[in-house]
Formats: sequence, structure tokens, C-alpha cells
Amino acid sequence: MKRFLIIILVLPFFAASCNVIADPFDTGGGGRGVYKSADGGDNFQSNNQLGLEDELDISVNDIEISKSGEIVYTASADGVYSSQNDESWEHLVSGIAVADISVEEEGVIYASGSASGNAKIIRTDDHGKSWQSIYTEPTKSSAALSVAVSPANRNLILAGLNSGEILRSSDRGSTWQSVLDLNSFVLRLIITDNSVYALSKGRGIWKSLDNGLNWTELSSA
Repeated sequence: MKRFLIIILVLPFFAASCNVIADPFDTGGGGRGVYKSADGGDNFQSNNQLGLEDELDISVNDIEISKSGEIVYTASADGVYSSQNDESWEHLVSGIAVADISVEEEGVIYASGSASGNAKIIRTDDHGKSWQSIYTEPTKSSAALSVAVSPANRNLILAGLNSGEILRSSDRGSTWQSVLDLNSFVLRLIITDNSVYALSKGRGIWKSLDNGLNWTELSSA
């Protein structure tokens, strides 16, 4: 299996699309798309080819690699893209500005972001051929900035909103409950076998030892 290193160079999430969240991700310029290093990070080159003529000219917010290491997924203001051959990209879904991706297993992908001004989380069970909405926030000017699936329990999903709410689902997104409100952007969620971590802009890092039901502040920003 070919090994490679990919870095996200610029993260101006939503700055040009729906103006929901420009502040933490707007770097004000620079290169766009995906850049790859084949020498441990010493040198990088653009890895944005869509076809023979077109290039991937998007702001990339997240990159995830499939469990097999064969497929790369990118979250962008123009939806989700994937690459299987490390040379060209396929547009899997549009109509949603995607902030974060979580790969559960081969072919099962969660994407969170905003569509028509509402926070939204979608899922595919067939490698991106079809998608279903599993959460839509009724409040306008909202976005789901982060989403994470438990590696130990595929039914457990956590999501973070720009309002500061952390949402929890124990049935793969069929139902949701609000478990914490930080009143600030929830930028990242990480689920390990035993713990859950949340990174919030202005509120620091929070930890849960019971799969996201109760939380303790670890550090303040």
C-alpha cells in the first residue's frame, strides 16, 4: 500500500459561501485545495487535479483517510470530494458546505456543516453514492462544525454546533439530545475508546468519561 502525507493548507470555512463562520478559519489568503508530501513533509506539491483540464479550486476544511488507507476524503465549502488513486478527485455530494468528516468504516462517512443557513449532518453507507440527512438544526445562521463517531460503538455520534451546543446520538443519528452548551464554536470532537474530548473557541478543552453525557473542563482558552 502506498503511503503518503497530506496537509490542509488553508481553512477559510464558509467565508465565501454563507458567512456563518468566517472568524476561526479565515486565514485571509494563500493556496487552496490539497497539498501532498511524499518525503515526510520536506516538500509539498499541489494534489488538486479533478480531470485532464480542471483542478480542485476549493477551501478545504478537513481531510480524512479511509480505514484501509486507500481513499482520501476532503470536506469543503462545496461538499465532499474523494480520491482513490492519489491523482484525481471525485465530487461525492454538493449542496452543503462541509466543515468536518468522520469515517466510521469502509463506505460509511458522516459529514457536518451547513445547508441553506441551517446546521446539517449527513451520512452515506455506500461510499458516497447516496446520502441521507440525519440532523437539521431549525435555527438559521447555524452550522455543525464538528462530528465524531465512536470507534468502539458505531451507534454513538457526537456533533458540535457554532452555537456552542454539543449534540449526542446513541442510535446512529435517528434521535439527538443536547448534552452541553459552551456558548462558543465547538471546533473539534475526538472520541477514543474510553473518553470524549471537545475543543471550543474561547472555552478551552472539555472531557467526558461517560460517552458524552457529562463533561469536565480541562483547560480554559
